[in-house]
Amino acid sequence: MDERSILFGGARIVYFIGGSGPAIVFVHGYPMDHTVWEAFVKPLTFNYTVILPDNPGFGKSTLPEGEMGMDVYADSIKTILEAEQISSCIMIGHSMGGYITLHFAAAYPQVLKGMGLFHSTSREDDESKKEDRRRVADFVRRNGAAPFVKELIRKLFSDRYAGSHGMEIKELIERYSLIQPEGIARASLAMGKRTDTTAVLLEVAAPVLFILGKEDKTIPLQKALQLTHLPRRSLVHILEHVAHMGMLEAPAETVNTVLEFLELCEVFTVNSSE
Repeated sequence: MDERSILFGGARIVYFIGGSGPAIVFVHGYPMDHTVWEAFVKPLTFNYTVILPDNPGFGKSTLPEGEMGMDVYADSIKTILEAEQISSCIMIGHSMGGYITLHFAAAYPQVLKGMGLFHSTSREDDESKKEDRRRVADFVRRNGAAPFVKELIRKLFSDRYAGSHGMEIKELIERYSLIQPEGIARASLAMGKRTDTTAVLLEVAAPVLFILGKEDKTIPLQKALQLTHLPRRSLVHILEHVAHMGMLEAPAETVNTVLEFLELCEVFTVNSSE
């Protein structure tokens, strides 16, 4: 994929683009970068233009000036689309990437032909979680990214996967320990102050994809299922023996689900234009 960059709020936002056809944006979660999607998206580049941003403060992207919010992350993606002269796309967000996708949908509903929540939710944090977000920001500012990343990444996988993929998880920890601490800190605070976006699911006209893990402790299955009936058109897929990282724990199954969703979005687009 080609590496490109734009200027956004005084920051350099790096993104990767490849393939041809209708545009799909995959928004990574926290505390990661675009590389979490690299192997996953390869089958999609034959028929789609795939865009993988490094969110501000993650990967190769720097932080803009001022306080971060989900709207700022969403606006950085809108700037990428404008630079590429893309007027419509499908956007799929993992975890924090789902929060960004929902805020993008609230601000730019006319751009989205479909949206996906990949182990994510529209609910805001409860007070306990908000306090935890503040503690994390303080911790990484004092101690750096590595100890926090080492503790968090392992928790994102099921015991079954972790037991047979220890080396892969170790490599992820080493890679994401290089994320700039301030990027993690400001993202943690931004997640803590984000507002509930459940109304977006009620209002969105385009299809919505939900990919859920039965063993996900970050986005518990039963709470996530409460959202799946809200959109007018939705595709729901529940992953067995999977926690929070379906693109790595069950890559073939999740790719096939995304391909099914893309077909649904194409049908919706055709019917909407008639």
